[in-house]
Amino acid sequence: MSVRSLCNNTADVYKTTRTADGYGGWTEVSDAVYSSMPCRIQPLSGAEAAMYRREGTTVTTKAFVPLPGYESITEDCWIKDANGKKYGIVFIANIDNMGHHLEFALREVRSDL
Repeated sequence: MSVRSLCNNTADVYKTTRTADGYGGWTEVSDAVYSSMPCRIQPLSGAEAAMYRREGTTVTTKAFVPLPGYESITEDCWIKDANGKKYGIVFIANIDNMGHHLEFALREVRSDL
């Protein structure tokens, strides 16, 4: 059984770049790096959070991505799955440097925190 055969979802990968606007601020632009990347996303844990009178839930998630083909993804990228959920990439691991899949530690924030 291959890692690719266990991928039951797809996601788009984006990289956000910042450009100085000349007035002390920044303009951010997100460009797609990969489209329809096969993956398997599994929630691990969640915690309620409250900040500035707003409430939400932070969910720690793990994603599995087959190799080769996605080695250029870094921690400054973010992904959006086929259901529209957005995840920030916290850590990327090529377990034991085996080269058959990557594991992403992801953070999903549900609500407006």
